[in-house]
Amino acid sequence: MNPEVVSVESSGYERLVTQICPKYLTRDEANEIREEFKKVWIEDKQLLWSGTNYHVTKIWAAQQGLQTLTDAMGPLMCEGNNRCRKTTSSRTWSQYMRGASALFAWRISQGRVTTVLTPPPPHRFHPSGMTNYQDVEEPILKGVLGVSVDKIMMIHPEVPGTEKFVYEAWPVDQCATWMTKFGEFPNRDWRIVSQKRGVFFGTIENRGVMSNVATAQTIWQPIVGDPHPGPLLEGSPQAFIHQLQNQSEDNKPKLHTAINLQNSFIKPNPASMNEARRATHESHGFMALAFLLIVEICLCFVLPFAEFLENVTTELRHQHQHDRQHFNTACQRKPKVKTSALNISLKAIPQPGKGGNCTTSETSNSQQPNSAKTNTTADPSLTAGKIAEILGGDIHLRSLKNHQRKKLSRLQEKLVAIQAQAETIRDEVTKV
Repeated sequence: MNPEVVSVESSGYERLVTQICPKYLTRDEANEIREEFKKVWIEDKQLLWSGTNYHVTKIWAAQQGLQTLTDAMGPLMCEGNNRCRKTTSSRTWSQYMRGASALFAWRISQGRVTTVLTPPPPHRFHPSGMTNYQDVEEPILKGVLGVSVDKIMMIHPEVPGTEKFVYEAWPVDQCATWMTKFGEFPNRDWRIVSQKRGVFFGTIENRGVMSNVATAQTIWQPIVGDPHPGPLLEGSPQAFIHQLQNQSEDNKPKLHTAINLQNSFIKPNPASMNEARRATHESHGFMALAFLLIVEICLCFVLPFAEFLENVTTELRHQHQHDRQHFNTACQRKPKVKTSALNISLKAIPQPGKGGNCTTSETSNSQQPNSAKTNTTADPSLTAGKIAEILGGDIHLRSLKNHQRKKLSRLQEKLVAIQAQAETIRDEVTKV
């Protein structure tokens, strides 16, 4: 077979697998994803997206009957399915999805047209150029593997009223028609993407600008795969251009497309490079400003509030200690029993020499056991006063010894007997 002749059975699949395997996918995983595409694929009904909300994109795609990568992969994207690889680490899953994105773009390139959903112009793409769409999918759609779609259509449904306005973005960018109708929209806050992403096709320098397409193309080998009428790059770009020049006049538009694609990849755009570099610096400055603002808020509000809480806590602690001391002091105070009635009752007992049935010997004998220990005389009033002090709480029972407690019990019994005698004497006096 003549190497200059393009095989109609070549689709670029093997060349793609050579680039993404095994760095991002194994060959078995790539074949598995390809088989899932075959089960659900609807030609020219796919949607790619970049820089937009995933859930909004998914809803809009379902309303329009378009398939996203998630739809095309089927059970491979369902976390509950045992075939899903999402149970692995986040880095491994990110690499897996990057390879799946390349396969998705490759399968789309077998058709004629696809739709891309982005933020509104003029800032449609990430300034770094390192998103999955810019770094992986778009080059494949535009023919870096040898086959390309005829058109890339673009839509911006995040702007109200533009849900049905679709315009051509490639090979002829009709973005001006959209801005004429709906106007320009200010730049947005872009998410930070990794600047250390691997490169699929050749050496990428200056934030995503492909600088050596020829080197990438030389490693692609012709394969036998699904038939596709699109052009296949063989060898260097110059050989491909020479080959297309020998074809019929009907293929001239594709020749110009291939030449423009080659020039756009080889020649970096200084304006886009400067804009990307400036956006990156501004994002870093914004992060530093946000950090300083947070520190200022802490100094102005959080610290005074913390000091206020500390003062309130200290005051409450002191108040609690004061209340506790007051409570303990109140608990230590014992109410004293008034002994005036008892003294009056005892004074009514007849004294020696004043008559009555109670003799002096009986009274003195009743007081003798207590006089030795309480340092009192045989005077009943003094003995009764001592007993009243004990009963009133002035002398605690715990301070007495066991034999003293027993004597006190006997004294209490005698006191009861004396009170009974006093009542008897009072009754007799009353009768007289």
